[in-house]
Amino acid sequence: MTIRGTKRLVTTILVLLVLIDLACVGVLLSPYGKSPQARTADLRVLQNEFKDRETAMGGAEGMPGKLANARKDISNFYDQRLSGQYSQIDSSLDKAATANGVQLASVNYKADLKPIEDLERVAIDITISGPYVNDVKFINAMERDKVFFVIDSVSLVGSQHGVQLLVRAETYFRMGAA
Repeated sequence: MTIRGTKRLVTTILVLLVLIDLACVGVLLSPYGKSPQARTADLRVLQNEFKDRETAMGGAEGMPGKLANARKDISNFYDQRLSGQYSQIDSSLDKAATANGVQLASVNYKADLKPIEDLERVAIDITISGPYVNDVKFINAMERDKVFFVIDSVSLVGSQHGVQLLVRAETYFRMGAA
C-alpha cells in the first residue's frame, strides 16, 4: 500500500470516528438520552433492588452450618419426641388422663402401612369422658407431651356423666426404633 492509500484509509477512519462521536453526543443531548438525574435515579433503583435481593439471599450465608444444625435438630426431635413403641404412647396418655381427671373410655390405634421416609404414621382414636374443663386440660396436656401428638379433630359424643369426646390424633414411629 502506498502512502497516499494509507493516508486515505486513516482519513476515512478518522471521519467515521468523528461521525460516531457526534452521533453519541446527539443521543446524549436529545430527548432519547437520559439526564444525569434520571441516570442517578436508575442507579438508586438498581442499588435498592440489589440490596433487597442480597437481603433475601442473606439467609444463604453459612448454609452448610445451618444444614448441619438442622440435621442435628431433626435427629434430636426424632430421638426425644417420636416414640418407637405403643407402650410409650399408652403410658403418656394414661399419665395425661390421670393428671387432668378424665377417664380414657377407649384408645384405638391404626398404623398407616405407607411409611413416610423413615417414619410410620399411627392414627389414634381416643374417647375420653369427664368434666369439660378437664377434657380441655387433657387435650392441652397431649399437645405439650414429650411424645409428639398431632390432634386432627375433637368431636362431642355425649355422655350421662359430664362430656364425652372423641379425639382423633396421630403420632409417628421411627422406623426400626424399638
